[in-house]
Amino acid sequence: MQKYLKVLLTILVFSGFIALINYYKPFITPLLHISNKENQIDTNKQKQTVFFTYEERMERGDYYSKNAFLSLAINEYTKANQIHPELAEPYFKLGQNHFFLGNYDKTKINLEKALEIEQDNQTILVYLIKNYLKQSSFEKVKSIITQADQNNNEILYYSALIDLLENNYVLAQDKFHQITKTSDNEKLKEKTANILNSFEEFSLFKGGKDIHLNTLVAKSLNQVEEFEIALTILKNILKEKVDYRDAWILTGYAYLNLEKYDFALDSFRKAYDLDSEKPETQYFLGITYFELNKIEDALTYLNIALKNGFEPQIQIKQKLGDIYLNKKDYDKAVEMYEDVLKLNNQDIGMFIRPIWIYLDFLQDPDKALELSQKAYKLFPENAMTYNLLAWSHIGKKEYLKAEEYLKKAIKLNPNLQAAWYNLGRVYEGLNQREKALEHYQKTYETGKDTSIGNIAAQAYNKLYNE
Repeated sequence: MQKYLKVLLTILVFSGFIALINYYKPFITPLLHISNKENQIDTNKQKQTVFFTYEERMERGDYYSKNAFLSLAINEYTKANQIHPELAEPYFKLGQNHFFLGNYDKTKINLEKALEIEQDNQTILVYLIKNYLKQSSFEKVKSIITQADQNNNEILYYSALIDLLENNYVLAQDKFHQITKTSDNEKLKEKTANILNSFEEFSLFKGGKDIHLNTLVAKSLNQVEEFEIALTILKNILKEKVDYRDAWILTGYAYLNLEKYDFALDSFRKAYDLDSEKPETQYFLGITYFELNKIEDALTYLNIALKNGFEPQIQIKQKLGDIYLNKKDYDKAVEMYEDVLKLNNQDIGMFIRPIWIYLDFLQDPDKALELSQKAYKLFPENAMTYNLLAWSHIGKKEYLKAEEYLKKAIKLNPNLQAAWYNLGRVYEGLNQREKALEHYQKTYETGKDTSIGNIAAQAYNKLYNE
């Protein structure tokens, strides 16, 4: 769902590229010393290639995978696999990365090859199960579970999910209780407890009907992100009761998280037609319209939901602020962000965006200073507080006051890159060119993988070329 930060992603990709160059510098440097004569290639000869060992390919693949360059990781694991096709690890890691990319057919091929080599590897089996669940291939999941170690708690968890799907609720609960007693995987225990809570909630309703229990189970499955199984249960519920509003909302929610926005919209529209006054339906309609890039519809439904008392208000106002900011409606954006601060002023990070809007878009440094002073009252010992105060004084061109605050910020946190960058801006404002360049350079060198590092690099280049 989180596709709202395209600019940030662009910066991260650029930052990542720089990081990769530095990482592979030891490999690249020796090549730079090859003479021109050695680099001349006979057209009848095979093109020169740099060879890496299996271990180096795997190390490179792990680096790329860890930093979310999944396609590059796949390339390295493929080459490692070509060196040692008899090993399971490259196949497994290829499967993992294809899974994260949503390439479920390729995931299946590689995991099955890995399993041929290591037939008792339970980790491979778990990933195969996850992959088949993504494709709603529940019979395949059952088949894998029968050949897996039933003492493995992850396998037991997926076995219980299949029991839920088949309405074997008593058996499923027994397995979930076993997991809570024996597993040391906190995340797995948390998911299990969440599902068990649906049965406890149902027990509070005397004479409750099965359809209500099924809906509570589907809701819990949505909460633990088992959307495919939740959808299957919900479809059965809606076959029985097509006018069940809450089932349509849960269906829409599952589709929304699976990024199937047209299906989500259809589901939420059906819920809305059944009950147009429910704030949750209005909210999710707004979110779905936003994902479909229908911004005006998104604003309409989000504002209706807000008017009708949607909770938590902070969530909807944060989203409205983001949308108004994208629309360049800065007055409404800052209004929403300030409302968010009224609801939650315990995170200093919540002050940054409204101060930024006041300074860079509304040219109102007095308002920015007013907010930064509120931050100071709440966080008097936080380095970011002094950076925000300085930022506001820079907006007022009060550079000496800003310098004073920035030195306090750096004393509290010498690694606060924003403070070093703003100190560069102070010295640029004071026409101390060399000191400004020095601080921009320091910001970049200590933050090459961050957006502020790249902003500092741009400021350095601009000032240097003047």
